Amino acid sequence: MWRRTAILGVAASALTACGAAGRPRADVPAVEAALHAAVRARPGYVSGRVRYQDGVGPGTRISGNITLAADDHGRAIAEFTDVLRAVHGAYRNQENTRTASVRLRAHWGGDTRNMIDPDEVVRPADGLTVDTDDLARHFGPP
Repeated sequence: MWRRTAILGVAASALTACGAAGRPRADVPAVEAALHAAVRARPGYVSGRVRYQDGVGPGTRISGNITLAADDHGRAIAEFTDVLRAVHGAYRNQENTRTASVRLRAHWGGDTRNMIDPDEVVRPADGLTVDTDDLARHFGPP
């Protein structure tokens, strides 16, 4: 009896991870490509990569490190605000996405010690980590 229960539990976990037990999962390569293209199109973007992970265990997240063309912190904040607005718009236009934490970081001024995190632009509702719902509240409809 316990063996059958264990097998059913493993099968249910696998189906949930694939999205078969609930709503469909996002097309990870397509979402990542759309996010990166949106960021790359921003005038202040210099280099770097945006990543997207749609996972059950570690959660769904948008991450990466990018470099912005800014000479000072104030200009870097303005450029990063533009980047986050673009991320918001691109993410909301993708199918089957879920709330994702936003752990994208921006460097500026040619020095990797000059770093901006999303919480310098958008206040996280949970007080800890900015997510895509926070971007929606901050920027409004894409």
